[in-house]
Amino acid sequence: MLFAPATAGAFEHIEHVHHPHGDHHSHGGLVIGGSFGSSGGYYADRVETVCVAPAHYERQWVPAQYETFTDSEGCVRSRLVREGCWTEVYVPAQYESRVVRVWVPASAPSVGIGFGFRF
Repeated sequence: MLFAPATAGAFEHIEHVHHPHGDHHSHGGLVIGGSFGSSGGYYADRVETVCVAPAHYERQWVPAQYETFTDSEGCVRSRLVREGCWTEVYVPAQYESRVVRVWVPASAPSVGIGFGFRF
């Protein structure tokens, strides 16, 4: 599985590679491949993690809080404990994964190691 930067703030990894000559091999985290003929390249399925909603703060209303008690005469009453107010709530970023098929041109044999380093 090959990991490489996709776009700012996102990462991708190549899940499966279709190579016309069968000379592409995957061994765990090491991907060895390239084109050694006149095929021009191969298709690779790439999984991209995309930010679909950035982190932000949301204004939310917190309702007033009351408590019920019994007074000294035995009557049940309510009293205000805390007035209602607005507050800011942090909403983390939301991400989703997308599979994209890309054409990888075969200019020279290449070896991909770890996090997208290619030689």
